[in-house]
Amino acid sequence: MLTGYREGIHFAIIPMRLHDPSKIQEILSLAKRDGFGLQIMDADLVAGYEHLLLAMEMAIRAWKEGRNIARSLAMEALLYASAKRQIKDAISTVGPSSSGRCAILVLSDSEELLETTLVKLRDYGIEDDSLMELSEEKVNKIMSTFGIGEPELSIARKLHPSMASTIQSLVLERVSMSDLNR
Repeated sequence: MLTGYREGIHFAIIPMRLHDPSKIQEILSLAKRDGFGLQIMDADLVAGYEHLLLAMEMAIRAWKEGRNIARSLAMEALLYASAKRQIKDAISTVGPSSSGRCAILVLSDSEELLETTLVKLRDYGIEDDSLMELSEEKVNKIMSTFGIGEPELSIARKLHPSMASTIQSLVLERVSMSDLNR
């Protein structure tokens, strides 16, 4: 788990194996309060903590500058994480899957509310930091989802020490570039 504070927002990124993936809507209902947001993403499509940190930071910036597309900060972060403009596309791209392997992003203007929610989330699954690592299988899935092709990969591969860091860099680039398509 990664927690922190950025520009007035307390956050947590929790990689989790859900006990029961059918409870996703129940988990999302924990976020029905002002100044609070929660988003669940398919951990198999998240290119490390950096991916969600960048998406969150860009969402906060867009929100503060009045350039947001979504009605909530958490949904705005999902749009950036997916590098999509449409909420429907973002959900179908990086939204939760039936596998139960997820990355949960929790955002709050209250540290106390964030902590209370983290305690509640423990009832739904087990934290597993390994879900944020980029395995070979995960790299292939991310390449397909984010449209990373061999020509681009062969060039970027020369700039990075590993395939995992190459893929992560290319995903972060897509997240950053999605700001230009708004």
